[in-house]
Amino acid sequence: MFTGLKWATAGYGIGGLYINKKWLDTNNFPFAGWRSVVSPGNMDNTDLDLKNEASVIESGCPHFPNIFALGGALKMFNKIGADNVVNRVLSLNSFLEKKLRGLGIDVINQKDDKHRSGILIAKIKNPKFVVEQLFKKNIIVSARGEGIRVSTSIFNNENDIEIFIETLKELI
Repeated sequence: MFTGLKWATAGYGIGGLYINKKWLDTNNFPFAGWRSVVSPGNMDNTDLDLKNEASVIESGCPHFPNIFALGGALKMFNKIGADNVVNRVLSLNSFLEKKLRGLGIDVINQKDDKHRSGILIAKIKNPKFVVEQLFKKNIIVSARGEGIRVSTSIFNNENDIEIFIETLKELI
């Protein structure tokens, strides 16, 4: 299961779900919608010939704009290539970590590359204040625990990180 909001870049209200057929005992579903049945076009509310596939849980109308957004995002990621996306995000995250440590800022993140992500926490004082000030300069991060959460994405580049670091230097 995944959401389309963050890394998939498709926005709120869309995601993906895989269900193995062994879990699709249609006798256990607490509800059925018009898309749960084999022939939804006949609009017969008494027809409970439920599908034997994951779409049986689709109880309402599909949200087509989000479906198209997710489709476009997945097509883009497929074109770029999963390995290229992962390598780029991790490379930017590593670059960011080096820059933060160069300022003497401790970082919380996964050290082992196989567990690493594009997210790290920069341990700084007054994280809420810093987040507010960065926001005023169109730098979006969030306050988390001991510092600020910074996430790199394929849409970022080294210049974005340099701007973040220079702005952060002014604030700490």
